[in-house]
Amino acid sequence: MATYIADRYRLKKKDIGGGNMASIHLCEDTDIDDDEKDSTVIIKMFNKPGIGDEDLQRQVFNREVESLDKLNHKNVVKILDRGYDSGFKAFFIVLEYIKGKTFKEAFDDICRFNYAQKLELMKQVVEGIEYLHKKNIVHRDLKPSNLMLDSDNIVKIIDFGISKLQDTFYSDYTLAGFATKNYSSPEQLQRKMITAQSDIYSLGLIFYEIFTCSTLSNRATMDVDNLEPGIK
Repeated sequence: MATYIADRYRLKKKDIGGGNMASIHLCEDTDIDDDEKDSTVIIKMFNKPGIGDEDLQRQVFNREVESLDKLNHKNVVKILDRGYDSGFKAFFIVLEYIKGKTFKEAFDDICRFNYAQKLELMKQVVEGIEYLHKKNIVHRDLKPSNLMLDSDNIVKIIDFGISKLQDTFYSDYTLAGFATKNYSSPEQLQRKMITAQSDIYSLGLIFYEIFTCSTLSNRATMDVDNLEPGIK
């Protein structure tokens, strides 16, 4: 088994996460020889069987790279490198290493935040999403596992594999089925036109969970009366 990706990134820990499209690996960038600079990076490799053939793999890879290349915001994960590894036979992107947890992993901790702390968290998420939308990018898969909270309580939006670039042509129907249904907007579920409103809908569901400290198994059970007046 290969221990390097692209003859540069040494695998430290394999398969630390991912979904039905990509695997996530903790790696060391061996080109960094500055002892004061962290050489740890995250590599997202598009090699899962669920992603389909190489053409679809390339499409998802190109979509995420094109999205991330346009972005520079404190609340959005940074892309550092990208390429194709012939040994793994997969496209990959190199991302900044975020020391922290996803909202899903940190849900119990976040629920213990006071009202003001939760508002500050949501403010960061909204600022990041607003920035994306100004760049004509719709994330399309906002959910607790795609929002990270680092050790300094800074929010990072991750995973742009099925994002929609409004000024670029891609086949939206090809990737529509990869969105997480629990947090998808009605138009996503019906395979209709996706706009920034779709992300806003998903954010509303995430915010509801955080402010009620409950997880949504059925949207019909949502009760906005459980929210504090300032959130409704």
